[in-house]
Amino acid sequence: MRKERDEFYEENDFQDTVQRYESMKRNKIQYFFDVFEFENIINYYIDINEANSAFEAIKVATKQHPTSAILQLKKAQVLVDKGEPLKSLEILKKLERIELNNYEIFAIKGSALSLLGDIKEAVKNFNYALSLDPENKDELLYSIALSFIQLNRYKDAIQYLLKANKMDPDNPSYLYELGFCYNKINELHKSIEFYTKYLELDPFADNIWYNLGIVYNKANELEKAVEAYDFALAINQEHSYSCFNKANILVSLERYKEAIDAYENYMELEDEIAEALTYIGECYEKLDERDKAIKYYKEALKSDPEFPEPWFCIGNILLKKGMAEYSVYYFKKAVHLDREDPIFWAELGRAYKKMNKINEAHHAYEQATKLDPYNERIWLEYAHLLYDNSLIKDAVTVLTNALELLNSSPVIYYHLAAYCFMTGDSELGFTNLNEALSLDYDQHNEFFKLYPEGRSDKKIKETLMHFKND
Repeated sequence: MRKERDEFYEENDFQDTVQRYESMKRNKIQYFFDVFEFENIINYYIDINEANSAFEAIKVATKQHPTSAILQLKKAQVLVDKGEPLKSLEILKKLERIELNNYEIFAIKGSALSLLGDIKEAVKNFNYALSLDPENKDELLYSIALSFIQLNRYKDAIQYLLKANKMDPDNPSYLYELGFCYNKINELHKSIEFYTKYLELDPFADNIWYNLGIVYNKANELEKAVEAYDFALAINQEHSYSCFNKANILVSLERYKEAIDAYENYMELEDEIAEALTYIGECYEKLDERDKAIKYYKEALKSDPEFPEPWFCIGNILLKKGMAEYSVYYFKKAVHLDREDPIFWAELGRAYKKMNKINEAHHAYEQATKLDPYNERIWLEYAHLLYDNSLIKDAVTVLTNALELLNSSPVIYYHLAAYCFMTGDSELGFTNLNEALSLDYDQHNEFFKLYPEGRSDKKIKETLMHFKND
């Protein structure tokens, strides 16, 4: 049966059958199709991922052939594809009584159960389907693996894919999915192994070179990643994502001029270029060409005024130039466009601090710490803002709050200890100083930067000596 169906797919009259069916639907007239033809029409829609069209075809088919078990099985399969596993199981339960040895029933049942989260029963049904020794067992193994991939259960999928691959080592679909799954579970050397095997079969598969570049990047093999993207581009000059990813890696390698060329190639291929223009601006900043950087940031804003990064980047340059008042306009625009980015808020806080607008800076830093509560630098800057404005008790409160999440940070303990001594709370000061010294004695100068008078305090010197000797 499988052989006949495959041959049917290869023949030209298959397309004629689909066209005749679609003509029938379009013109609202009735043509007769036998079960075999309907099965292949339904398979056509399944293969192009049009579950709704497949389901419509099943409705028409079951009107013409109401007792066909084959069409009921197809209906169960499509219901799984449509995300309706319970309805599928109702049909499969009836079919089980009729065809106990039909592996497809149990394979579809396994898919339905996996969608419902009953993995144990799903595996039981998958394995039973395999035990019925179906034709093209490797294809069934592959189908089962795809069910698990849809659920992001990549380790389960790999078990079945490896068996399929053992039966047909040169099947590119199995190699591709193995490369994909191993990447997902961060077994990067395995992912590279299977993508490489794929490329041994088809060295001109630009998308596989692209995927290989992604994996090499994750594995921090950056030169190999660039090489993989170059192969993808040699095969397909219009592979824009390869251009973009290659450019990003070149930035990581500090090869900024090459990165600029790659971003420019990307912009020749894509319409939405605000991000690439921004990254070119950042490259020019790294090359210490700020005027060129601003030029590209402004080009990015022309391309997409709602993209927040170039607003932020211009603000950053202005702040570095000592033009805090002008930078605030750009930082506020960035924050308006993306209120969830803690770095935008932190830079706005720094700009307000430079302008001596303490309340505004206080609010900006508060927002930044809420959005990124594990950022040590932002907490310290926030506390230092308060300290610089003689709000030392408030600085103590801020760092105490920080330690609820960053209780292994010696720098925060050193700063908190200094602020406590300044407020006259020497007991709490020593508690935090002891904690800081136990975590990292070598950073104790952080304490004296804020509280230099501690160098002449006998008890503090004794405490330091005790930890130094330990």
